[in-house]
Amino acid sequence: MLNLYKAGITGREADIHMIRSNIKKIRAFYHFLEVIYQGKFKKEEHYAAFKELFRQAGKLREVHVNLMILEQYTTHAPEEKDFRSYLQKKEMVLARKFLYAVRDYDETAIISKEKEIEKFMNKLQPKKFSGNVDKFIKKKSSRILGYLPEIRNPLILHKIRMHLKTISSILDISLKCSRELNETEHQLLTEIIGMETLIGIWHDNIVFIEAIKTYRKSKSGELPETQAILEPLGSKLNLENTTILERIEKMIPSLIVDSILSKPRWNLSVKEDVEGKSW
Repeated sequence: MLNLYKAGITGREADIHMIRSNIKKIRAFYHFLEVIYQGKFKKEEHYAAFKELFRQAGKLREVHVNLMILEQYTTHAPEEKDFRSYLQKKEMVLARKFLYAVRDYDETAIISKEKEIEKFMNKLQPKKFSGNVDKFIKKKSSRILGYLPEIRNPLILHKIRMHLKTISSILDISLKCSRELNETEHQLLTEIIGMETLIGIWHDNIVFIEAIKTYRKSKSGELPETQAILEPLGSKLNLENTTILERIEKMIPSLIVDSILSKPRWNLSVKEDVEGKSW
């Protein structure tokens, strides 16, 4: 909650990113419970309170990333100055909308949902937790495999990234509940996060290229040469994305098949407190 209110006050890129990361982990955990308690736990009912926050934080972060990429490749040309001004104005509007979303956030609804989640967690015996993690991760991994023939489709690649984020979040939670070091699982988590990051760079480039297109449409009445400076930058990011996509195509099958699906049952010995439960 402190992170949320901090982000609402500062509007800084790092704080917005932290909020989105935390909400993604919450969503992944809810999905995990939904799979375990089929028909009894419904992810969307619990996630609804976060949806608008996540949506507005996402829009604001995209502008932050666009400004960051522009700064990274800047040539200080006049055309860039106008584009930067366009992004900064958009940032101000979206920051205000995010602040409204924080203001309207229903903290009491979350607290009541937390009590319900505690009941579900207490029903989940720690000794069975490892088996549930194993089934969940392998189910998600099989789904990713099914997407591979269409991996060059941006929507499909985004779905793969979402599934990887869910896997890494659940694996991270299970490792924190484990009483053993589990070096192999930690190494796998590092590999998955690395792949998420790579797809994230690809996605940020796509968002920036789309921002250029939107900006150019808003300036359609001006002479083309006034925006020419942005064309080489868009082309450069497209080329970078082609290289990234080639790396992803080579790495994902090995990550999913060799590192996850071929692995025997996850050996995550869960910590237990004095009452025999880890929650």
